Amino acid sequence: MSMFKDTSGEMINLFRSEEMEYMQFVLPRDSAYHSTHELGTLGMVHFIDLNPHIHPSRREFYPEIRRCDELQRILRFFRVQLVWNDITPLEHTEHSRYNLSDLETKFTDAEVSLQQLQSNNSQLLQNKNELIEMRNVLELAAPYFSGSKVSELRQAYSEQAQLRDTDVRLGFVSGVIQLSKYEQFSRMIYVATRGNVFLDTIPIAEPVYDPTLGKSVEKTVFVAFFSGERALTKITRISESYNAAIYPFSENEEERAEVLNQIRERLVVLQEVEDKATSQKLMILKDIAENLESWTDFICRERALFHTLNMFSSDTTSKCLVGEGWVPTRSVNAVNDCLQRASISSSSSVPSIAQSLNWEGKKRRGDKLVPPTYIRRNKFTSAVQSLVNSYGIASYGEVNPGLLSLVTFPFLFAVMYGDIGHGMILLLTGLFFIMIEKKVGKGMNDLISYLYVGRYLLLVMGAMAIYTGLLYNETFSFSLNFFGSGYKCVVDEITGESTCVHKHTYIIGMDPIWRSCFNNLIMTNSLKMKMSIIIGVLHMLIGIAFSCVNHIHFKHWIDVWCEFIPQMLLMLSLFGYMCFLIIYKWMSPQEVKPMIIRTMINMFLSFSSPIPPDEQLIPHQAGIQRFLLLVIVITIPWMLIPKPCIEIYQHRKEMKKIQAKQEQYKALQDGEEGYQGTSMMVEEEDAQGMAEWTVADEEFNLGEVLINTLIECIEFVLGAISNTASYLRLWALSLAHGQLGEVFLEYCMVKASQLAGPIGIALGVTVWIGATIAILCAMEGLSAFLHCLRLHWVELQNKFYKAEGYPFEPLSFATAFEEEDLAGFDQMQNEIGKREAVREQA
Repeated sequence: MSMFKDTSGEMINLFRSEEMEYMQFVLPRDSAYHSTHELGTLGMVHFIDLNPHIHPSRREFYPEIRRCDELQRILRFFRVQLVWNDITPLEHTEHSRYNLSDLETKFTDAEVSLQQLQSNNSQLLQNKNELIEMRNVLELAAPYFSGSKVSELRQAYSEQAQLRDTDVRLGFVSGVIQLSKYEQFSRMIYVATRGNVFLDTIPIAEPVYDPTLGKSVEKTVFVAFFSGERALTKITRISESYNAAIYPFSENEEERAEVLNQIRERLVVLQEVEDKATSQKLMILKDIAENLESWTDFICRERALFHTLNMFSSDTTSKCLVGEGWVPTRSVNAVNDCLQRASISSSSSVPSIAQSLNWEGKKRRGDKLVPPTYIRRNKFTSAVQSLVNSYGIASYGEVNPGLLSLVTFPFLFAVMYGDIGHGMILLLTGLFFIMIEKKVGKGMNDLISYLYVGRYLLLVMGAMAIYTGLLYNETFSFSLNFFGSGYKCVVDEITGESTCVHKHTYIIGMDPIWRSCFNNLIMTNSLKMKMSIIIGVLHMLIGIAFSCVNHIHFKHWIDVWCEFIPQMLLMLSLFGYMCFLIIYKWMSPQEVKPMIIRTMINMFLSFSSPIPPDEQLIPHQAGIQRFLLLVIVITIPWMLIPKPCIEIYQHRKEMKKIQAKQEQYKALQDGEEGYQGTSMMVEEEDAQGMAEWTVADEEFNLGEVLINTLIECIEFVLGAISNTASYLRLWALSLAHGQLGEVFLEYCMVKASQLAGPIGIALGVTVWIGATIAILCAMEGLSAFLHCLRLHWVELQNKFYKAEGYPFEPLSFATAFEEEDLAGFDQMQNEIGKREAVREQA
């Protein structure tokens, strides 16, 4: 029975929502914090905002919320720093308590220190990068000045200058540019100087870190020889536009050697400074990693607590905070115990008070008070309940479809997916996730996380698929003879034809001999199609029965007599009769059996005509069909006429009572003689009730009532037909699943082995396994899942499920931390992705 208990060990009520109490909390200011903290730890109070008209920034505890928001921002900054430095935060095992002011000081100091270290590190990297580039320039460009290259260039320029009778001196610049930009850079210089520049390049052996890009890139040293100041200006501007750095270069070899030694010494000093800064940064981050999760938990709890306190209002003396909210009835005693513990721990002289209020028929700020819907969950029921809630949240007191769906959802899935082998794969997959559930962390992608959440549903779906596969006698599209065929076949030696004699019924499911029969597909189609109709009608009848349970619970007796009874009679008279004919035809020993579809058509078209003997399926068929058709005809006006008439009558009767009350109320105000002995005191609640009664006349709209009744009647009648036809998808998908499996089996195994021998067998088996897992298990499984979901949302739940409620969302520190933890995990995953991308590029 543990599958019907929640995490706290209490029994789960899956049939409808937990009963709720509307409670008022009066908390003294000196113990309000402790009381709310205890209630948040319990997680069983859904608070209502008593200050919806006040802007959040003007509420009492808004400054504390802003402080928590700022601390959460700093925690996110810490998390990013930990990711980029490959440090994993330690998991917290208990809820620690801190002082918010102390945390603010500590967080601010740590953030300032990390930002200062980060800024210094950026400047340090930039200086280091410049020194490395300058060192490469001095080392790689030196051969141009140590040999005869520069002398030859100057001699050539001098000869040209003598010919032109001008005084031209040869200049040069050297620098570093990104290798990928060098080609465009050289072309631009060639065009700008009209080819009067000698430009050469020497690639740097190792990548150089570029602070502007945040990664290491390949760079090259360039040397440009030119003549004239204009050429120098053009080269300088072009270098700036391509982010090329120009460094000074001395032609004197001794000066270059001295500068190179100075650069190497500075690089050593910078490396020591960088190591010390990194060590200091890691020390701060390791201290943060030890407490990050604990701090996050505390800040989430504090923020949720102050957000809840902002929903409270102050009493007239401003000494107490007054809050209201919904509490499950079975948790009222636990709430009172929490308040008592809070009063003791806070040493408050005034105890906290929690009292139940009558909520039925009450309104708050014009809105009717309606309890939230709370259905307890556990690991087994969570997946199915989530599917139901995706359609809509059940109204308070409404029947929860999740209880029925725990059984019908896996079963309808298995009807479409019936195969022992494929069901075994699903069952083992669900069992695998169940076995590793204690070891699984949060590092799962979306697809795996969906399978993990639905692991118990996957287990039951696999078990059901094995059961229906046993009924269909299909194992990876094979038909296995588990219990021995019930037919004995004899082959005629002359004609070669086989004659089969039925000896006994196969123990369970289809007899394997049908797989070798020529009419196998015809028989299988007929069986699955009729079975789908029977299952669909039963499914919808359960939904209509649940609507009666809802009507009785809410005391809507008109709906019981004017909706449930005619709807049930219509379904039973039409589709119930058809299901009876299907079962009777299976069990009757007639050799020539009339078609059921023709029988149902003639039921409407040949109402007064006698039924021919060869088309009669059951005794007294004509009389039964006339009676059922008469019932069908009566149910339609039954759904249309009585309900609006009764509602009009009840409204007029209520209005007469209201009119009498209003006359009495007016007489009390005017002081008429007939009421001299009556008290002249009129309570405020009565006056409010009179105003509501006056509005009741305006809310009742006869035309709207008639139109709604007409729409509901037409929707049900047409929906009964279309919904029944929709269940034929059970037959269609089951047929498609079986036939697709046979196609893969024939082409991948049989024909491959015939064409290529052992190699073909190995290749065919590989392809067959891949197709079985990818197509038959994954794609076909997803298709059957979605069709099953549609059958529950549309065909079942529209019979009784209004889904007009809202969820029970209590103040719970566990939920608040989980949400922040998931957000932090997503942020860490994004930062890890960015970090890995940068490292790959580097």
